[in-house]
Amino acid sequence: MSSQIFNSLRIQSSSVSAVLSSLSTRQHPSSHILTQIRTATKKAGGSTNNGRDSAGRRLGIKAHANQLVHAGTIIARQRGKKWYPGENVGMGVDHTLFAKVNGVVNFSAHPWKKKKVVNIIAG
Repeated sequence: MSSQIFNSLRIQSSSVSAVLSSLSTRQHPSSHILTQIRTATKKAGGSTNNGRDSAGRRLGIKAHANQLVHAGTIIARQRGKKWYPGENVGMGVDHTLFAKVNGVVNFSAHPWKKKKVVNIIAG
């Protein structure tokens, strides 16, 4: 029984291979084949480097001239040294000026350098 199935399968497989070989030997003239080329109907969207912004850093004078401040009060926030610390004024690592004692804020120019100085007059 199994030999009959094997023989029938062998006959079928050989006939399939013969049909396939005859199909592959046929040649189609290339002039009769129409090819269709699809083109994009919408422009491709590229990436952009815009669209981001950071919040303002709230720099500037926080306590103005002749204003009474307590010790530890921030007088000015700055990038770099726009204003320099004078008497009773300290400077933080980010150049923030702060009061060391209670008193009144005073802005002045340095006596011989072209620099703005912030002082606290204790009172």
